[in-house]
Amino acid sequence: MSAPGISAEQVRVFLAYASAFQRLDKDAVADRPMGVRGAAIRELRVSEVSPQIALARVRWALQGSGDQPLYEFDASRNSWE
Repeated sequence: MSAPGISAEQVRVFLAYASAFQRLDKDAVADRPMGVRGAAIRELRVSEVSPQIALARVRWALQGSGDQPLYEFDASRNSWE
């Protein structure tokens, strides 16, 4: 899987990050070579879509050295019983 200007390695790294975000694994999110030293959940909302389905929305903040803000983004995931 590739797109113009995006290498296979960049896609692999992105997919690994996506998996870590979905698991809410903030230690796996930290990427030392890119200057990321930590990740914090800024906001977490869970909405019940139906009695069997819930939607979780997480606002992540990636931090560099000295807790310098690097990037914030939203991730969501649905869950059903």
